Parts: sequence; structure tokens; C-alpha cells
Amino acid sequence: MTLAVAARLLLLALAASLSGAVEVTSSSGTNLLRAEPPAVPSAAATAAAAAAASPRKVEVQVQAKGQVSEKQEPTVSLVEEKKGSVTSVGALFEAQEERQEQEISELKSELKKLQEHVEKPEVTVKLQLDELKKPATANEEAKRSSPPAESKPAATLEELAREKATAVVNKDIQYSVYVRKIYDIDVAKKTWEADLVVSLAWYDAQSHAPASPSDAPATYAVDEARKIMWLPDIAITNRHMKDVETVSESVKVWPRRGWVAKVQRVSVRMLNDFDTSAYPFDNQTLKVVLSSTKYMSDEVSLRPHEDPEWFGVKPNSLKGTGFVGMEGSEPNYSYAAINETDGELRKCRGNFYLKVKRSSMATSRTVFEPTLTLVALPYAVLFFPRLLPFSMPRLATSMIPLLCMITFSNKYTMPDSWLDVYFEMVTLLISSMCVWSLVVEVVQHTYKNEELASRMIWELKILYPATALCLFLFLLCFSSGDYNDAATSMVRFILLVEHVCILYFARKRAQPQAEEATEGGDLKDAADASKDPPPVPDSADKPAEEKGADTH
Repeated sequence: MTLAVAARLLLLALAASLSGAVEVTSSSGTNLLRAEPPAVPSAAATAAAAAAASPRKVEVQVQAKGQVSEKQEPTVSLVEEKKGSVTSVGALFEAQEERQEQEISELKSELKKLQEHVEKPEVTVKLQLDELKKPATANEEAKRSSPPAESKPAATLEELAREKATAVVNKDIQYSVYVRKIYDIDVAKKTWEADLVVSLAWYDAQSHAPASPSDAPATYAVDEARKIMWLPDIAITNRHMKDVETVSESVKVWPRRGWVAKVQRVSVRMLNDFDTSAYPFDNQTLKVVLSSTKYMSDEVSLRPHEDPEWFGVKPNSLKGTGFVGMEGSEPNYSYAAINETDGELRKCRGNFYLKVKRSSMATSRTVFEPTLTLVALPYAVLFFPRLLPFSMPRLATSMIPLLCMITFSNKYTMPDSWLDVYFEMVTLLISSMCVWSLVVEVVQHTYKNEELASRMIWELKILYPATALCLFLFLLCFSSGDYNDAATSMVRFILLVEHVCILYFARKRAQPQAEEATEGGDLKDAADASKDPPPVPDSADKPAEEKGADTH
């Protein structure tokens, strides 16, 4: 029986070791068994502490009265500290075992759950409960106590379209352009550069500009004005890439009348389609094209300003450009608004036109004076002496102007223009003089026909200037540029016919002279043959010295 008691005590100690500290003592006070709970992992400590009971102290007294027989069992009593009553050991152990088994099963289930949470880390319910148990801050309490704000309903597509239509459609923009200075007009590159003042004006009753008692205009920068009012975003659309420099711009508002004016000064290089067929007798139209970079023609329309004084050209604005006005020094200007449709692009454009023409003095200085000088240089060849030492100077005097003319024409060429026809005419004249100078040299020094060479030089002194003058006047009659191809063909035909005629008549005059020379040579030979040959001296009549020379 002692073994049974010991086994029960061992089970009790094992169960107590899981729940708390247990002391088992004998009646004499000796500690029979002392067990402490094993170390529990930190994750399971909370659940084990909540499920386990508080530490208890159980004292078992074993009383042995003398010698115990085999049939006698030791008297075992259990004393509880709280109640102080003694129950039977068998019933106590059974109740204790059931309770300990239940606690052990609960601990095992808790440990299993904790292990699963450790293997798959996530926010546990306990942490969420701890967050909820925290005291709420003042702001959170205020949010909870305040009533929910009413949400503003989102605008529908119809409302947005209606707002846009009322804000943009039927915006009538008045424009004007004032030309302060024209810096350059480059017909070859099809660009021109100017300093312009562009003004825009429109009525806008929805602007949020503050009104003043005296209805004085308020001036804003463009960035500031864009925040309180609508702007049409008008720009110069024929600008050359990004060659636009804004010098100043501002917006004036008359709030009581709802009138808005934007004034902008820009220095801009613009593209222009120049007509070069009549160059250098050309008349050009310079254009400034304004249009909205954002809105189409059905949203924003442009029209010239009602006050014509807003348009204009500053005096002497064309000085230094080589151009003048059509009726004086100042250019004529006009303006018009047009609607253009290019596929899906529909724009209303405000145009400003400047009509100018090239100055005749500038044309004479840059074109006619150099070319006429080059035409006159080969003419000097005809006045050189017809001696053999002057052959090289005559050739150089005729060839150097030709090389200069080729260089000049490559530098100042203008495709499909009257100037191309004129340069070709001058080049052909100089080339013809080079050819005729060479022909005269051959006739005089190779064929020894000085009379024909002199006759040709005399004819060229008359034909060359007369041909140059006639061709120049002929081309001036076609200076409009409408018949450039026909004029080129006529110049080539005239020079070709002239050269053929000169060669034909030169050959015709050379034939009688050759026949006369041939006949004269035959008669001279016959006369020489009819004469008696001179007597041959005998050897005896030779001097003594000649005889010695013959002997040797």
C-alpha cells in the first residue's frame, strides 16, 4: 500500500508542478517533495498564467502508530488551509486528478494555439483587444462625437459641359498688332524678325477681380490673372520654332464693366511664305498670325479691334532692311480674321498683313553694280595690242571675271527667281568673250591671218556691248517673274544665233583671202621657175683656201 500512496503523491506533485509550487511534508515537518513549475516560453506565459490556479500549499501528514501490520493502512489526512477540514484521502485524490487533467488539457490546447501563431505571424485577437482597451485621445473623441459631414454630390458630365459652355463658348476676342521695329527680312530663309505689341480685349462678367469704387482698371501679372479669371491663351502661331522672347505682358481688368485687356510685347522671328519669282524686283507681304493654342473656332472667335488706332506701324520701322513701303517709306498694313479647317483642327485665326517692296537702290548696289563690272572687264581684252607677248594678259583678263561671276552667283542665288535668269545671262556673255578672245589668237598667230583677226576684233567691239545691252533690257521686260523659263530660253537662243553668225561670216571672209593667197603663191613659184638658174662656179675658180678645205 505504501507504493500506492507514493504513486498518488507523485501524481499530485506532477500536477502541482504544472499549476504552481507544491510542498509535501510529513508529520514531522520534513519536505517529502518540492516541485517548481518548469520554464514556460514567453509566448505561452500569458495564457498559462491566466489558466493556472494560484499557488497552493498542501500538507500531507502520515501518522504511523508503532509498527504497522500488513493489513493495516497508514492513516492519511489532508488539511486545507482555507476550510481547515479533513476529508478522506481517496475522494480528494480523485477530485484532484480530474481537476488536474482538465487543466492539463486546457494548457495543451492553449500551447497548441500559441505555436500556430508563432509559425504564422499575424496580428492576434489579443493585440487587437489591447488596442481597443487603450484610452481614446481627445481628437478621436471629438470625431466620434461630431456628426458625419454631408458629402457633396459629384458633378455630372452634363453639368461640367454646361459650365464649360457658359465659360468659353461665344467668347469674342478682339485683337490688334502694332509693329515697333522690323529687324530683318530674309527671303532666302523665309523668315522675318520684328518687335511687336499684341493686344487682346474681351468681355468677361465671371471674372473674380475685386471691384474698385472709381471703376479704375486693375493691372495684374498673367500668372496672377489666371487664378481669378479666364484667359484665351492667344499666341503667334507662325513663329519660328522657339524664337519668341516676351519682353513684358500684363492684364488690365475693369471689374464693374467686365472688360478685360491683355497687352503683350514680344520679340519674335516668324515664318513667312515669300514669292521669289520676281526677286530682286519683288513685293512681299509679311504676316502675323494669331490663334488660340487651346480652344477651337467654335469655342473662341477672333475679330479685329473696333478701334483702328490699336493697329499701326512705327515710323522708320523698315530702316536697314532693304525694303520700303508700297507707296512710300512706311509699309501699308491690313488685318482680317479667317476660319481654317485642317482635318479635325478648326481654328479661328487673326491675321495682320504688312505690304513691302524691295528698295531699288539696295538692288542696284547688291546686284547690278558688281555684275555689270564683271561684264565690262572682258570687253577690255579687245583693246590690248595683238602681239604675242600680250596673249597671256588677254586670256587672264577674260577668264578672271568668269571665275568671279561663278562665285558671286553661288553666293547670292535665289531658286526659281528672275535673278537666276540674269546671272545666267551675265555668265554666258563673259564666257562668249573668253571664247572669242581665244579664236582671235588662233586666227592671228596660227593661221597668220592678221586681216581677219583685225576684222573680228572690230566687229566684237560693236557686238559685245550691243548684245549685253539688248539682253539686259529684254530681261527687264520680264522682271515680273511670270515668264522666267521663257526668258531663259530666249537668252540662250539669242546668244547661240549670234555666235553662229559670227563664225559663219568669219569663215566666209576667210575663204577669198585663202584663195588669193593660194593664187599668189602659185604665180610666185611659176615666176621663180621661169628664171634661169645661176651659174655654178668651177673648182678652178675657187679660192685656194676653199680648195684646201675640200681636199681635207
